[in-house]
Formats: sequence, C-alpha cells, structure tokens
Amino acid sequence: MSFFNFRKIFKLGAEKKKKQYDHVHRDTNPEEIWEIVGELGDGAFGKVFK
Repeated sequence: MSFFNFRKIFKLGAEKKKKQYDHVHRDTNPEEIWEIVGELGDGAFGKVFK
C-alpha cells in the first residue's frame, strides 16, 4: 500500500490526458471576438465585464 502512496507523491507513471471538449476553444483571445461594453463589478475570480 505504501508503494502506491510513493508513486502518488512523486507523480511516477503515465500523466493524465486533459479532456478535449468540442465546445471549449483553447488558444484564442476572447478580446478579438467580443467587444467590452462596460464593467459590471468585481466577481469571485476578478472583474466582470458586459
């Protein structure tokens, strides 16, 4: 059992593949697609724009 914890701590073995979703676009700048009209306020993860 301790061998499995050892592998988990040092991340030995194959790396997990990231899931590829059809509706998620990666490596694109949203500022090129969307126009910022104004700022709504501060959210939990930063500023919120409309």
